[in-house]
Amino acid sequence: IIESMARNPETDHKALVIFALVGNDVCSGHTDFSHMTTPEDFQTNVLESLEYLNSTLPAGSNVLMVGLAQGEVLWNAMYNRTHPIGCTYEALYDYLNCLQISPCWGWMNSNATVRALTSLRARELSAVYETIIANYSFANFEMAYTPFPLPEAIKIWTDMGGQVYELIEPVDG
Repeated sequence: IIESMARNPETDHKALVIFALVGNDVCSGHTDFSHMTTPEDFQTNVLESLEYLNSTLPAGSNVLMVGLAQGEVLWNAMYNRTHPIGCTYEALYDYLNCLQISPCWGWMNSNATVRALTSLRARELSAVYETIIANYSFANFEMAYTPFPLPEAIKIWTDMGGQVYELIEPVDG
């Protein structure tokens, strides 16, 4: 996706790039942990992307790296609610996992240990961004990091009287 960005570093204005992978590196159709990106591979992949951005962004640009989402929110908010197809989200998630077609086995899972280990990996990957910022620099952009702002959005929404499930697309996943 990143290579689809068309920029001319000589003639374009500086840019703000939001680098947000959300959950791609911990979510897949595989029903095991071995297909989750390791922190080492994540760092290599992010650095490759940043090198590409450095070659295409005009000087003075900024890259904001956003940590991976707190995907356990999906389970906590939805598992006991009714999915639009008529069963609970928990039953749907288990069914998708049984068929080995879940888009995110780690977070869309009735097994609390699996969800916790997926969240742990997401936090490990998010920490890589801060390591990169502390140890690397690029000629054409400055870098910053922010955690995925889901807890803040949930707080604002619930303080206004909303329910967490209302923030999630009913057919998400």
